[in-house]
Amino acid sequence: MTGPGPVAGATQITEKLISGDLGPPDPEGTPRWILVLYHREGAVTVQLEAGKSIVIGREPPASVILPDASLSRKHARITLLADGVCIEDLGSTNGIQVDSRRIKCEVLSGSHEIRLGNVVGSLFLRRGTPLALPGIESHDVFHVALEQEIIRARHFGRPLALLMIRPLDAPAPHVSRWSMPLRELLRSVDRVGLYSADTLQVLLPEAGLERATELAELLSRRGDQESVHLGVAVAVFPESAPTAHRLLESCRDALQRTEARSPVCVVREEAWVPSHSTEQELGDAPIVGRATHGIFEMATRLASVTLPVLVLGETGVGKEVFARAVHERGPRRQRSLITLNCAAIPPQLVESTLFGHERGAFTGAGQQQRGVFEAANGGTLFLDEVGELPPAAQGALLRTLETSRVMRVGSTREIEVDVRIVAATNRNLEVMIREGTFRPDLFFRLNAMSVTLPPLRDRIDEIEPHVRRMLARGLRGTERKLSVSEPAWELLRRYPWPGNIRELRNVIERALVIAQGSEITEQDLPERIHSALSPATLRSSFPGPGTSLPPGVSLYPSAGSLVPLAGLIAHPPADLNAYLPPGSNSNPPPRSSSNPPPRSSSNPPPGSSSSPPPEVDPASLSPVAPPPSTEALPVRSVAGVRRIARETEARMILDALRETQGNQTEAARRIGMPLRTFVRKLGALRRKGKSRGER
Repeated sequence: MTGPGPVAGATQITEKLISGDLGPPDPEGTPRWILVLYHREGAVTVQLEAGKSIVIGREPPASVILPDASLSRKHARITLLADGVCIEDLGSTNGIQVDSRRIKCEVLSGSHEIRLGNVVGSLFLRRGTPLALPGIESHDVFHVALEQEIIRARHFGRPLALLMIRPLDAPAPHVSRWSMPLRELLRSVDRVGLYSADTLQVLLPEAGLERATELAELLSRRGDQESVHLGVAVAVFPESAPTAHRLLESCRDALQRTEARSPVCVVREEAWVPSHSTEQELGDAPIVGRATHGIFEMATRLASVTLPVLVLGETGVGKEVFARAVHERGPRRQRSLITLNCAAIPPQLVESTLFGHERGAFTGAGQQQRGVFEAANGGTLFLDEVGELPPAAQGALLRTLETSRVMRVGSTREIEVDVRIVAATNRNLEVMIREGTFRPDLFFRLNAMSVTLPPLRDRIDEIEPHVRRMLARGLRGTERKLSVSEPAWELLRRYPWPGNIRELRNVIERALVIAQGSEITEQDLPERIHSALSPATLRSSFPGPGTSLPPGVSLYPSAGSLVPLAGLIAHPPADLNAYLPPGSNSNPPPRSSSNPPPRSSSNPPPGSSSSPPPEVDPASLSPVAPPPSTEALPVRSVAGVRRIARETEARMILDALRETQGNQTEAARRIGMPLRTFVRKLGALRRKGKSRGER
C-alpha cells in the first residue's frame, strides 16, 4: 500500500490549520520545535522533525505550500539540527527576515519572528502536551461558516455571537504576536478567522450576549498580560443584526469605536432609530444607474402623495436609501424619518415599540414611553423587514393604518397621528399569505404602491461609483491614495453579489485594510470573488447530511485528524474535441514556459555535509491515509474553493464551445472572458486532458 503522492502530501500540509494536530501527547515533556506561518488565507502549523527539512514555497515541489504571491516557488528550506533550527534562503525574490534582519542562512535557537516575503512566521520551542487550539481560517471560509451557523441558529431559535479583535496600539502588531494566548481561551467549537494581518474574527456558537461580553473582557485582559492592548467588539445574532453581512458590518464598525479606556464595545441594535443614510450623511445623492433611473424618478412622484409604499428587493439592495429619497423629496422632509427594524423587536415588546406604553403597564415599564408612530408624527415611518412581524402585531398595525390612531399599552386614550408609511421586505409576502403567516388585508393596505429594487448584479454600471465613494469615505482624514487595478475591477463587475451593496461595502472596507500598495489588486479581494463564485456555491462545497466518507476521514479538522485532499484537482475530459462539432479545432498553439527554474542557495546549512539534508517526504507528515477513491471530496478550505472555481470555469468554457458550435470568439463573449484568456485556458485544459489520457 502506497502513501499519498508528493502533491497530495504537500496540499495536506498546506491545509493543516492550527487545530492542535501536532502529534500525540508527550508525557516526558520532550521539546518540540513549532513553526506557525500566517498568510492571507489563514495559518499553517508545522512541527519540525530532527534531521529533516521542509521547503516552503507558493507551489510544488515545495512541501509546505502557501497561496501568497510574495513567495517564490521554492522560497526557504528549514531544517531541525542538533543545535537549533537552520533556515536557508533558496534564492527567493523577496528574501527572508529574522527579527527584522535580512539573512541568507542561519541557525536559530529560541523564539523568533520570521518573514518570508509577506508571510509572517513564529518559531518557538514548546514542551509537554501539544497545542490544541481552534484553527485560523481564511476570511472566505469563516464567512461561509458564519452564514451556515446563522441558518442553524435561526432554524432552532438559538443564539450566536461574533467577536472582532484588534490591538489598540499604533502601529498594530501582527496577529502572530498576540493570538496564541487568546486562542487558548476558546472552545473547540469556536471558529477563528483572519480578517487582516492585525485583526481576528471569532464565531461563538450557542453564545448569547452575556457569555460573549464576558469572553470579550477576558480576552482584553489577557492581551494586557501579554503587553498588547486589545480592542474587542461584540455582536450577537439576532439582536445586533439578522444576516452575516450586517453582523460583520456592525461588529467592524463597533471595533473602530474601541479605545484604551473602553476596550470592549457591544453592538446594541435599537429597534427604531432616526434614520440616516451614509450617502446623505456625506451630502451625496443616491447613486443611480440605468436600471434604477426610472425607480428613483418614481420616488419623486411618490413623495408628493401620502399613499403607503411597499419596497421589495433582496437584502442589501438599498431599500432604506429609496425610503429616504421618498421622504426627502416630499413635503415631510423637515420632519423625522424613523426606521423600525421589525426583525429586531422582541415579540413581547412589539406593541410597546409600535405604540408606546404608560408607566407601570408591565414589568420593567418604569416610565412613560412614546412608540414609533408618535416619534414619526408628521414625518415618515420606514418599516424595514415588515414580513418579520408576528401575527398579533400585524393586526395592531393594520388598525393604526386604517384609523390613524394609536393607543399606548396600559392606556385607554387614543392618540391621533399623521405618518407616511414606507415598508420594505426581502421576503415573498404573497407566499407568506398562502402559508398563513402574513395577513392579506395588511398586505393590500401596505401595497398601495410597490417598487422592486433590482439586485446589484443587474446594476453593473453602479459598482464603480459605489466603490469610489466607499474608498473616498474610508480614506477621509488620511494622506493615503488608493486606486483599484483593472483586473480587480473586472472581478468586481463579474461577481454576482448575493449580498448586494452591503456585501460590496464589506469587501471594499476589508480591501482598504489589507491592501499593501497604492492600489487594490485582485489579491486583496476574497476568494469567492476571485473565483466568481457566490456564497451559495461556496456552501455547496460543504458536506451535507448523510455524506458518506471513507473510514477515518473527517472533513472537519480536529486534534489527530486532517482533511485528505488527494484527488481534489479537477480532471477535464481527455478528449476536448468530444465537446465540439466535427471539424472544429480546439487546439491553440502550444505555449512554452518562460519561467526559469528556481535558484538554489549554494550555502549548505552549518553543521551539515556539502549536500543539503534530505527533504522530508510530504506523505509522511500526514497522519491520515488518503481516501481509497480519487473522487473529489468537498472540503471546508481554500483549496476546496479553488477546486470548485476550476471545475466551474472548465464547465463554462466547454459548454460555451458546445453551444456556439466551436466558435471560440462567440464562446468567450458569452461567458464574459477576454478571447486571449479563453484561448489560453482552453489550451491548458486540452493539454491537461491529453496528459491524463496518456496515463
